[in-house]
Amino acid sequence: YSGRISRVIFSRGPDFAVFVLDRDNDDSITVAAKNCGLLLAGGKAKVEGVWVDSRYGLQLSADFVAQETETEIIIAQAFLMEVRGIGEVKAAQLVEHYGATLPEVLGDPKKLAKARGIGKVLASEISAKWRTKTPHDIANLELAAMGITPGARKHLLAKFGSRAASVVKANPWEACKANGIGFKSADVLAQRLGVPFTHPGRAQAAVLEAVKQATQKDGSTRITDAEMLAFAVEVQVAEADLQRAVRETVEEGLLVVPAPGVLELSVHDYYERTVAEKVLALSARCIEGEPVLPAGSTPTDEQTAAVVGLQRRAFGLLTGGPGVGKTWTCKAIVDVFRRRWPDMLIYGCAPTGRAAKRLGELTGLATSTIHRLLGCGMQSDGTMGWTFNAHNPLPAALVLVDEVSMVDTALAFR
Repeated sequence: YSGRISRVIFSRGPDFAVFVLDRDNDDSITVAAKNCGLLLAGGKAKVEGVWVDSRYGLQLSADFVAQETETEIIIAQAFLMEVRGIGEVKAAQLVEHYGATLPEVLGDPKKLAKARGIGKVLASEISAKWRTKTPHDIANLELAAMGITPGARKHLLAKFGSRAASVVKANPWEACKANGIGFKSADVLAQRLGVPFTHPGRAQAAVLEAVKQATQKDGSTRITDAEMLAFAVEVQVAEADLQRAVRETVEEGLLVVPAPGVLELSVHDYYERTVAEKVLALSARCIEGEPVLPAGSTPTDEQTAAVVGLQRRAFGLLTGGPGVGKTWTCKAIVDVFRRRWPDMLIYGCAPTGRAAKRLGELTGLATSTIHRLLGCGMQSDGTMGWTFNAHNPLPAALVLVDEVSMVDTALAFR
């Protein structure tokens, strides 16, 4: 159904709204729409869905709404919704009142001050903010108007810059490459923007999604051709489109073929190779001097060999089933390092908070998660990252990591 939005009855932002659509034949229908984006009263729209008999009467339950509203007006509405003191309702009222002239009014504090509920002070503040918007800010607002979350917008802007909105409008599935949104969310966005599922970008995104899902569900960083084809059938991507998308994604450098009939994300391939190289290099590095033997109760030959061996190389892996004495050995390792190198820092960490706490109780160390030890979080430049890395390593120390079998490839790389 196509028509003009005459009235927004209820709105919950870009996720859900109920509105009246006036069709060209003078007929009006009530639409309850999910994933609708920011609705604009008076704007043209196209909806698709099924009729349901609700407690409010007969309504069209729409899965998506494709709007045909001028981009400038949608950007202006998104901008107003982020201004303190305006909010969603007042923004919609201003849009409805000024229509296509709203962007011009926002830049003129005298005109804006005449609007109901907007005084001179607020009008001046709004106009000043509107006039200083950069292309990056405008792209952010346009992405917000599409219903994309703040976190996803940050990823998209970081990858595509001020082109982010135009890139997503042309190919919503491109957002998957920036970790902006997932495959299903890209499908929803495409419906909202009126982009057909036959777009070649969807097949490429399906390839990447299949590999990501295999990693998350099965714990493997690789996927077979058969598994890839099964996923393509599930999301209704033709085999010919899939084969083309695989070739393009490999050529683009996002995927690698580590073995015939197998695919892997290039980033995971890089992580694995880096971890292997570092482990080999550290394992080959000898530590000079005579090892210190564990004190206290009489250890087994295996425990003594472990404590001595872990003092001779820069990397070691302690393994063993339940009841073989790993806990005693960990305590002994901490003890001998403190005796042999009294000034050396000793860090205890684990992939989870519970495992880290348990390690601390067993060894007497002050422990933390690996993420916390390496300073994962918001950095000084305003981006998410890691304080300690290849360019800023931890101070020289013994780093004791428990429950390493729980550490995935990406965290092992860190």
